[in-house]
Amino acid sequence: MYLSIDEIADRARSFVYDWQDYEGKEIAEAQTFWNDLFMVYGRHRLKLASFEASIKKMTGSSGRIDVFWPGQLLVEQKAPHVTLDDTVMQQAVGYVEVLPEAEKPKFVVLCNFHQFKLLERASGEITEFSLADFAKHYYQAFMFIAGYSEFITYQEEEISLQAAELLAKLYTAIEDGDNQPSLELNFFMVQLLYCFFADHTSLFTDSKSARPFQHYLEKHSNPDGRDLHNHIREIFEVLNTPKEERDARLPDDLKSFPYVNGDLFADTSYRLYSNATIRERLLEVANFNWADISPAIFGTLFQTITDPKTRQIRGEHYTSETNILKAINPLFLDDLEQEYELCKENLADLTQFIEKLASITVLDPACGSGNFLVVAYRELRELELKALKHLHKDKRERHMIQEAMHAQIKVNVHQFYGIEIEALPSKIAQLALWLTDHQMNMQVVSTFGFNYTRLPLTASATIWNKNALTCDWNELINAKKLNYIVGNPPFYGARKQTKEQRTEMKRLFREVKGASQLDYVACWYQKSVEMMQLNDKIKGALVSTNSITQGAQVFPLWHRLMREENLHIHFAHRTFKWFNEAKDKAQIHCVVIGFARFPIEKKRLWDYDIITNKEGERVEQVSERKSALAINPYLVFDDEMIIVQELKTPLDPTSPKMAFGSMPNDGGHLLFSAEEKQAFLTLEPKAEPFFRRVMGSDEFLNSKERYCLWLLDANPLELAKMPHVMARVNAVREYRLNSKREATRKLADTAHLFGEIRQPSAKYIIIPSVSSEHRVYSPMGYLDKNTIMTNSAFSLENVTPYLFGVLSSRMHQVWLASVGGRMKSDYRYSVGLVYNTFPFPSKPTPAQQAKVAGLAQQMLEVRNKYLSQGATLANLYDKSKFYLYQDLVKVHRELDKAVERCYRKEPFDASLSNMDRITFLLSQYKLYTDTLFHPADDNEKPIN
Repeated sequence: MYLSIDEIADRARSFVYDWQDYEGKEIAEAQTFWNDLFMVYGRHRLKLASFEASIKKMTGSSGRIDVFWPGQLLVEQKAPHVTLDDTVMQQAVGYVEVLPEAEKPKFVVLCNFHQFKLLERASGEITEFSLADFAKHYYQAFMFIAGYSEFITYQEEEISLQAAELLAKLYTAIEDGDNQPSLELNFFMVQLLYCFFADHTSLFTDSKSARPFQHYLEKHSNPDGRDLHNHIREIFEVLNTPKEERDARLPDDLKSFPYVNGDLFADTSYRLYSNATIRERLLEVANFNWADISPAIFGTLFQTITDPKTRQIRGEHYTSETNILKAINPLFLDDLEQEYELCKENLADLTQFIEKLASITVLDPACGSGNFLVVAYRELRELELKALKHLHKDKRERHMIQEAMHAQIKVNVHQFYGIEIEALPSKIAQLALWLTDHQMNMQVVSTFGFNYTRLPLTASATIWNKNALTCDWNELINAKKLNYIVGNPPFYGARKQTKEQRTEMKRLFREVKGASQLDYVACWYQKSVEMMQLNDKIKGALVSTNSITQGAQVFPLWHRLMREENLHIHFAHRTFKWFNEAKDKAQIHCVVIGFARFPIEKKRLWDYDIITNKEGERVEQVSERKSALAINPYLVFDDEMIIVQELKTPLDPTSPKMAFGSMPNDGGHLLFSAEEKQAFLTLEPKAEPFFRRVMGSDEFLNSKERYCLWLLDANPLELAKMPHVMARVNAVREYRLNSKREATRKLADTAHLFGEIRQPSAKYIIIPSVSSEHRVYSPMGYLDKNTIMTNSAFSLENVTPYLFGVLSSRMHQVWLASVGGRMKSDYRYSVGLVYNTFPFPSKPTPAQQAKVAGLAQQMLEVRNKYLSQGATLANLYDKSKFYLYQDLVKVHRELDKAVERCYRKEPFDASLSNMDRITFLLSQYKLYTDTLFHPADDNEKPIN
């Protein structure tokens, strides 16, 4: 009879514990070691393999194979600390070569008690792992010993996807069986999930069966499935009843289930109408190996199965552990790790450290299905386990360790709190923490070799099913007892908020000018600060859309928090792409911000750049910087907390004013493609003088040819003689009259004109209003006055080559990327927030201006060369292709240096990130604003 996977896993952990400190000689204990290893899989080595099997070498001399199982396994065993190098492998393979073909083993293993090296002869693949990791590799490496002919290793994501598919099939079968989707059904699924997990992780340890839940239903329920609900309900009731209160007449296989408590099975009111298909699907799910599923993904699994529109994992509801750790590591785990290293050799300090871990409290005020709480709890338990292992490092008697351990394992789920507006995720969060607790208890078993469980459940996380923005957090958890606030609140932008959400924001930001532009996530910063006002030792870290650190949102959110609430940013992950580990990976641009109402000495910033490697692939490069300087809302080091405020005119009044382009507001009736223009002129040749080339962001960047009817100076008598032109004008008139906006309806009186006309009267430059984040620079260019510019771009008249060079430089690009807003992830140019606030060099010399102007002209010439060959600006400046145009790269690099020398004596290092540049530009901005509010004499006035 085969052992179950769970039994083998338990034995593997005990095997590691028994042998982890062995330092003896090879001959003394090698046979015992391999006898024990075979027993992990429930097999007697004597019945399968011989020890010290004699063999005749190819040289004619005799040799001995340490462990030999003909056709299956050959082991070369060495003493501890002997290196398992190629020489040892050659020795083992040499034995294989002289064996008869029928006895040649499938696997060759080298071992020195602490390391394994396994060769699968058919594939030539070699797997190496330590004894400490044996419990992780037992399944992949040696399952053939147990008698399983086939075994498969899954990656975590593949396992999760399989689990999701199985649950989806079960849920669909339940729906198809006249069971209406409901919250009660979803809670019932939560209860089932606990049983699936418990069945595969030894939680039901009292049972004589390997998988008591699955086997009970297989044994007692009828194949037609009609009585399935009754048997499930019987199990739930038993799980919710203390053993001493159970009916003595219960059958033994029901009595053997443990008492769970925790109210998880208190509600057995749901009625499942079952059939053969539901029973088959449920048993299929029960048979799946749930031991390898992280509780952190349970929320995704349930989102998968309960969404009636889809049966696949949806990314927006699952936060990857990588991204969770970006918040919780610098918030508290890094400091705790350092503290452990400092105190671990002092028994009293180490004991006090363990007590400290048990006193930490964490709140996730937008907890969803508990991902952040699960990972944070797991990490605290692992740190506690590491400390306990060190505390007992000199003790070998298992019973002594066991007695002490039960009192010393103190970190528990009751230290974790969450607020969640939806009922189902709040239940899943509590369940996920219980199951994580059990996983950590299994690690205790693996580390110390004795059974340790926490059943019945006497502690639980506190998850409130409430709206976090309308309840008082301090009434839920006393702020004086709280240490950390962490989480990933909703990302709704200002325009995507519901009426209720906008009402919540107005209540929280009543007196804040510009608050209507804030993302919904800003509310959680405000609520967190309210808790910090009651306890200024609380620290927080929130994942947020990067838009709260850019553009128009910065001033209304951060000016007050930093100036009035004394908020300090302790660390931040600057903009990065938010990927999760689900099948359809959501991609959002996020930041992580750690904050508190007190300063710290060393602040930390992580910067994420997309670079092109040698293979031409775009990869993410991460760099960390530490500084005693403060971190400002743009997430750069800056002690003066400069926040850029939108201006109606440029900082320097001598700078030309920027304007929007002309808005057609024509329903498309005055606009033409090149082909449409030619077809129109075939019908109306007299209209040719009235056509103008039209240019917006898309046309400029992608070299698209478009035209418009520009009838500003047209004689009405001439227009009346062109029926096809008049048909277009009348169509515009009809379009405007049908508008819901009164202002648009008034424009019907001038239907032959663009709705708003702001056409420059001289040569001008065009600045796209939106440009891709994937471009090295946001390109600008000159247009003649006869090219009509639309409102998707901005214009500047009377622009000198010097000014054009500065605007085309890296310094201006950095300002745009840092201070400007975003359209999705793309750069969004703004007159008031980007151009008017940009601190141009204050005192460039004539020679410096001439240098910049000359390089700007060279850049245009190189650029035009490629444009004439069919390239587009969008392609030329794409980060993945820009390096191909070396002459363009070179002139831009020289232009950047020339512009930077207008600001300072030496240019910035081109290889450095943009953080130094934006810090410098903010200081220049402050000099300008100081000059505006404290005017200097004419000799000191900044000039353009």
